[in-house]
Amino acid sequence: MKGLTGLFFLQFRETLTEVHGGAHDRHLPQIEEAYLQQLQRENAALRASLEEHQETLEMIMSTYRQQVGGARGVGAGGFW
Repeated sequence: MKGLTGLFFLQFRETLTEVHGGAHDRHLPQIEEAYLQQLQRENAALRASLEEHQETLEMIMSTYRQQVGGARGVGAGGFW
């Protein structure tokens, strides 16, 4: 694992190890899998939210360009 997610995962794993007294518990892989699944759900939600924001921004900028282009008399092949 790389990046910030990898750091969080390592911190999570260290915390689990501390809680379980350093012993590798047989439930540790199940807990790790649940954690990874939660991260995947959060990533999917964040990705959907980001796409929605990008689409909204594109719509706003398109409207802005049309208004500015119309005010300046710039045609379809205009300023942007």
